[in-house]
Amino acid sequence: SNVVDALNDRLEEILRGSYDRGQKPDKTPRLIRAPRRNTTTNQSDKQKYALGFSGNFQNVKVLQVINVHKSDKLFRKLATSPELGRVVATLAGWKNGARLAQDQIWA
Repeated sequence: SNVVDALNDRLEEILRGSYDRGQKPDKTPRLIRAPRRNTTTNQSDKQKYALGFSGNFQNVKVLQVINVHKSDKLFRKLATSPELGRVVATLAGWKNGARLAQDQIWA
């Protein structure tokens, strides 16, 4: 979807230290300094590398970002979405709604 693609693009920027709200997340991995992947390449080229991948195949790790909503407008819009809050509250059986404690992204 367009929203998922936009979130992927924003995560790519966040992993490179670009924050559109002017503040870092509470926790980020070591920032990636490699050039951003070329999004105009064919699908098979895109699938070669994980989002934010630096090109180094040694010591590949899962990347964790905590409280990205503090750093990015689009992630904040998702994390504080009233609709998402209602869904979470309904699924959890919480009559008084839900509040955001923290968000986490794994890439």
